[in-house]
Amino acid sequence: MDILGSSSKSSLVTSITEEIKDREPPKKVHDPGGVWKCCHCRLEEHYDYKGNKPPFAKHLSFSEDCYIMKDPFSSLNRGEILILGGDCSICNRSVCLECSLFYAKRFCKACAFENSRYFPSEVQKKIHVLNKENKADE
Repeated sequence: MDILGSSSKSSLVTSITEEIKDREPPKKVHDPGGVWKCCHCRLEEHYDYKGNKPPFAKHLSFSEDCYIMKDPFSSLNRGEILILGGDCSICNRSVCLECSLFYAKRFCKACAFENSRYFPSEVQKKIHVLNKENKADE
């Protein structure tokens, strides 16, 4: 039994579609920086920007959102940067480059090890090396 007539269905679909179109995607807010800390090694540092296109290094673009600081050892306005780390794509915790692995997305040591069976064999080897280093540090 058809509760809604075909004209009612099409008007309902049209109104839902229009409502979705009217919604603007959330604007990405510029992160003004702050203090960043790796959840594993506790490295703590000031960062100037979190994102994939730092405004002070317009020639660079990254495939992930990174915690970035201006290189304190370079001349001003040269666009030289240091990448501190990123957020783990599984647990969302902040991790430095030494305590993480990037393979299409960033993974912290713990999440990479826990999910190592899903990675290619070459990446699994790197994950096990990261895990051994992690146990040596404890």
